[in-house]
Amino acid sequence: MTMLLQRDQGPARRSVAAGREMVPSINPISSSVILRLVLTPDGYSRRFTWTDQKNEWTLYSTTQKDDCDNYAICGVYGICKIDESPKCECMKGFRPKFQSNWDMADWSKGCVRSTPLDCQKGDGFVKYSGVKLPDTRNSWFDESMNLKECASLCLRNCSCTAYANSDIRGGGSGCLLWFDDLIDIRDFTQNGQEFYARMAASESEASSSINSSSKKKKKQVIVISISITGIVFLSPVLILYVLKKRKKQLKKKDHMRSRVLDWPKRFLIINGIARGLLYLHQDSRLRIIHRDLKAENILLDNEMSPKISDFGIARSFGGNEIEANTTRVAGTLGYMSPEYASEGLYSTKSDVFSFGVLLLKIVSGKRNRGFSHPGHDLNLLGHAWTLYIEGGSLEFIDTSKVNTCNLFEVLRSINVGLLCIQRFPDDRPSMHSVILMLGSEGALPRPKEPCFFTDRNMMDANSFSGIQPTITLLEAR
Repeated sequence: MTMLLQRDQGPARRSVAAGREMVPSINPISSSVILRLVLTPDGYSRRFTWTDQKNEWTLYSTTQKDDCDNYAICGVYGICKIDESPKCECMKGFRPKFQSNWDMADWSKGCVRSTPLDCQKGDGFVKYSGVKLPDTRNSWFDESMNLKECASLCLRNCSCTAYANSDIRGGGSGCLLWFDDLIDIRDFTQNGQEFYARMAASESEASSSINSSSKKKKKQVIVISISITGIVFLSPVLILYVLKKRKKQLKKKDHMRSRVLDWPKRFLIINGIARGLLYLHQDSRLRIIHRDLKAENILLDNEMSPKISDFGIARSFGGNEIEANTTRVAGTLGYMSPEYASEGLYSTKSDVFSFGVLLLKIVSGKRNRGFSHPGHDLNLLGHAWTLYIEGGSLEFIDTSKVNTCNLFEVLRSINVGLLCIQRFPDDRPSMHSVILMLGSEGALPRPKEPCFFTDRNMMDANSFSGIQPTITLLEAR
């Protein structure tokens, strides 16, 4: 989908309601600039400006779907797994090149082999499945070879680091060889491909041993299952006894799980995250903007005390710096503030927005992205706002906690969460104010309409200077 913005007079920024959709309407601040917004089929949002001198479109900025779309984020021989924390890990038989950097979530230097290759004495291969293939910049292919011939060719060439089918259709065919460090690999559980990485013989044998052991365990499980099935078949009374006992155990386990995160625990987690952000924003030697605060980056210890993790895209400020901007937006959709997602502007108030999303998620027990409601098409944040203005915030609470939670604390938390996700950064409270509001009993300010829930102008024309294309309405998903 391409949106072409013609030369027009003045900055007009608004969103237009069109049935069940909100359509952004964008005009440039300067009439001398032509902008083009492109939404590609793979989910990327790209902004272009027309350059008269070159007579061509120039890429202005790109928004990725997730952090793993950043090129080589995990360095050489590293694999990016977006659903795990930390998101980067070394391939089998490799270790971080600089462990201290790795511990600080700086994976850019990648990994090195634990055991060096020895081509003369013989190496082996380890199979990787469900991944995006490494960068093929330094590769070679032959469409006439099969996979077995490809493996043999790679093994004979000491410079070959990996091989795979060049064509995955029809069971796979062709040969693709890599002759350099493997880089830009990410996990694709669905529609991923396979490749074989060259390893020292000892490492490849260890991997084969693990796979063999796994197969033996499967055989043992099958034999044991058959034996148990035979016994149970001979004893109907035993079947009833086992099922009844199993049912009790499951009920007990579900009850224990629900008790683990009761409301006092959730409120403790909310306050702990707030104090952690306050430290980053105010009390640390350098002011740190996390830029990717989300549930996956909050670790809980045995006492359910939260720890903020994964500082891979964090930025530090010194002195009187309070904000910055970037042309390369990285983060997680649904948690990014509108000014950061659309213009690359980030500050402590960007983290406050993410905290507000996280707070509302903890209170409701539901995700922002993928949330659905039979009465409307809003996301979780829009649902929270609608219930608030209608006086029905109690309906927002996790249904399993309604009868046991502290309603005063819950309603106060919802109010604070809505204050944090207001569309203008200056309207959002600081983390110091958030902590005071959560811990006090005084009256709270009434939040304004959140950024996604308005059909009015998102930005005032006077709040900008210079030629800056903007997206005026971005729904936090």
